Amino acid sequence: MPPAMLAQEFEYYILNKVDLVRKYAGLYIVIKDRKVVNVYNSSFDAYTASKEKFKSGTYLVQYCLPENEKDREKVFSKAFVA
Repeated sequence: MPPAMLAQEFEYYILNKVDLVRKYAGLYIVIKDRKVVNVYNSSFDAYTASKEKFKSGTYLVQYCLPENEKDREKVFSKAFVA
């Protein structure tokens, strides 16, 4: 899956950040096909569950940061990134 797919998922997060942070602040969300498909308390849980359900490289695990925090991208695919 090309990196553009994950860029689209991250773009979805940025475009919908206000609503997503309102609902999921402090949680890890899994975004696939431009929608939130799961929510977890830890990045490990999000990655572990998602790799069982989805093909590697087709989903984004994103920590929902409050508006005053710096945006950052966390992508989990074949390797777990802490």
